Amino acid sequence: MGMRARLERIRESPFWEVFTQNWVTKASTIITGIMIFLAIFGSSMAPHDPIKMDLGNTFSPSSVKNPFGTDEIGRCLLSRIFAGAHLTLGAALIAVFIGMFLGVPTGLLSGYFGGPTDTVTMTFADMLLAFPYFLLAVLVVAIMGPSLESNMIAIGIWVCPYYVRLVRGATLALKEREYVEAARMSGENSASIIFRYILPNCISIVIVWSTTYYARAIIMAAGLGFLGLGAQPPTPEWGAMTASGRLYIFKSISSILFPAIFILSAALSFNLLGDSLRDVLDPKLQKGERA
Repeated sequence: MGMRARLERIRESPFWEVFTQNWVTKASTIITGIMIFLAIFGSSMAPHDPIKMDLGNTFSPSSVKNPFGTDEIGRCLLSRIFAGAHLTLGAALIAVFIGMFLGVPTGLLSGYFGGPTDTVTMTFADMLLAFPYFLLAVLVVAIMGPSLESNMIAIGIWVCPYYVRLVRGATLALKEREYVEAARMSGENSASIIFRYILPNCISIVIVWSTTYYARAIIMAAGLGFLGLGAQPPTPEWGAMTASGRLYIFKSISSILFPAIFILSAALSFNLLGDSLRDVLDPKLQKGERA
């Protein structure tokens, strides 16, 4: 009886309605699940060594042995895509976490205390937002050298001011609520008010927008890899694979087509999933945006 009651409660929730009645949401959820699965288990599922060359089998078409064909030096494209999933998707995820780790506390402090703290914080955030992203990436790469780690730091720095503005706006609205005023009047300190009353009410907004930022981070990580500023050969990173494949597009379109499809599918599915979550949590998001 308890299990049945829980199932009924799930069916009555707004999440269930959105995720079962909208075919776009269903499709994006399935694709997102596949991408997460590949990011976790892709390397172990690769049928061949993703960096092993076979010069006698270059640009081979799709076959049972190599379902996506092979690249310019005979490496299995399917194996490289599977092995590279955790690199592209993982780098984007860590980058978003870096931005979240830096931006959420900064936005909370800026919105709650206001005054000079808010002025300095928002001035610095606006400077980062005005700074061209690829120029920032080049600067980080020039300091650290081209690598996946440089990508993650550059994207994390770019995402950070978006979290600052998002959480600051929500905090400005929440700190005027009656329960926050009551806590302040009862003598609770600022740290207790921020972590007990304001932060929990910001989490839903942060989660929803993180899916959108993550979709952007996937494109950015792949874009930097495409320009040669990310993972270096022979690492099977999707952006680097696309860059390599473009040189042989007239010999074998598979070399550029399949990595590009996976990049697009991952970014689009997470973006659509974020839109669906935003539909469910729209009232809270509207309050945050109005602030």
